[in-house]
Order: sequence, then structure tokens, then C-alpha cells
Amino acid sequence: MDSDPTPTHWHDRIARAFGYPRLSCQIEIKEDMEIEIPPKWIWGKRRKRKI
Repeated sequence: MDSDPTPTHWHDRIARAFGYPRLSCQIEIKEDMEIEIPPKWIWGKRRKRKI
């Protein structure tokens, strides 16, 4: 890949603040590739479901 697309989404700011890769990056895939998804961090608390 020649270069990353310019970040334009607020998610990019939040990802950088927490040490994550860009979240809103959109790239064109031209051949097979393998990716690794990092473990998910939950920012804040989960909301309790009302029954």
C-alpha cells in the first residue's frame, strides 16, 4: 500500500488517544490478505437491559 488515506472521522482521534489503530480507515483490497483483530476493549460500562 502506498500510503494511508487521510483520516476524516472522529473515531480516528479516539483510537489514537487509546493506542488503537485507525477505526474508520477505508482501503481498497486488490488481492487476498490476512488480518488480525485485536482483543476488544469496552470503553465505559455496559448498560443493563430493562425487561
